[in-house]
Amino acid sequence: MNNATYMSLFDTAISTWQMHNGLDIRGPKALRFLVVESGCRYFSETGFPDALHAGIRLGHLGNSSCRFEIGLFCNDQPTACAEGFFTQVLVGDRSNPTPIPVRVRETLSRLLPAS
Repeated sequence: MNNATYMSLFDTAISTWQMHNGLDIRGPKALRFLVVESGCRYFSETGFPDALHAGIRLGHLGNSSCRFEIGLFCNDQPTACAEGFFTQVLVGDRSNPTPIPVRVRETLSRLLPAS
């Protein structure tokens, strides 16, 4: 797979999780999370017709930002073929960072690792 495909899969996994968990990221009242940093590490090759599975967790939850960490697993392999991250900042109308609302924070915190 091309490197850009991995980043697209990470973005799709995060967006799908957000939508399935009631975070409005589309429409006129959408939350505006901007990606301010991203990265990927590759461990093993994958491609068609492999089945890919994504695991998501939150590595950091700040006042206005959060860091999603994603692992891509190929077929039934127990270790990730790639891992990536997206750091997102919630912004307001003027693209200034804005605090994450309590309801959104509670939803995001479900992805924090247990301590």
